[in-house]
Amino acid sequence: TAIIESAKQFQVVTYAPGDVIIGQGSIGESIDGTNSESRKYYYILVEGECVLVKDGKQVHGKYGTIAKGTSFGETTVLFNNHVRTATIIASKPSP
Repeated sequence: TAIIESAKQFQVVTYAPGDVIIGQGSIGESIDGTNSESRKYYYILVEGECVLVKDGKQVHGKYGTIAKGTSFGETTVLFNNHVRTATIIASKPSP
């Protein structure tokens, strides 16, 4: 099925605290953190925690923290050439 074929394309990537996973204003990125217009990733946070930064300022409250089990990055994947609207930074490592 399509879901199984999609799951086969998943990649496990580990980021250290402080690593930028998504950069605001980019259209895509590579898994090594460099911007790439040709690659658009959708993320599922399996372990650890991330913070959201918008226009250079950390977002606080309900939408400022991405916890394990949360997905992000879907807008660029679903809408062709839509720029990333925020920066996502790894903040806590996996236990």
